[in-house]
Amino acid sequence: MSAKVTAVVFADDVRREVSGKDIIVGAFGGDIVVPALPAPVQLALWVQLNIRGENVPLEFELTMPNGAPEGVKMRFELHGKIDGTASVTTPPIGTVVTKEGYVAVRFRVNEGKNKFTEVARKKIIVGSPQLPA
Repeated sequence: MSAKVTAVVFADDVRREVSGKDIIVGAFGGDIVVPALPAPVQLALWVQLNIRGENVPLEFELTMPNGAPEGVKMRFELHGKIDGTASVTTPPIGTVVTKEGYVAVRFRVNEGKNKFTEVARKKIIVGSPQLPA
C-alpha cells in the first residue's frame, strides 16, 4: 500500500459534482492575503494523490501560524482497489488568524503507523490583494 500527494490546492470551498468532477471555488494562487489581524479565514483543500492499494486509510493535519486550529486532523479511507490517481477534498475549515506565517498541510497513510510529512504550505500575510495588470 502506498500513497503520494502530488498536488494541494487551497481554496474557499471545494464541491464534488454527481459526475465525480470537483469544483474548486476561490483558489488561492499566491499568498493568502488578509486586510488586517486578527482575520477570519476559511480554507478548503483539494488534494490529488497517486495511490496503490486496497481500502487505503489517509490522514491529513492542517496547522495555522498561530496554532489555531491546533492541528485539525482529517481522516479518509479510499475504498476498493486503487492503482492510479485519486483526489480527496475537505469541507471549509474556519479559524481566526492572529499573526502572519504559514498554514501547513501534513499527510500520512496507515492511520498513525507512519510519521506525518509536510506536503504543502501557504503564506498568510497582511496586505491588499494584487490584481493582474
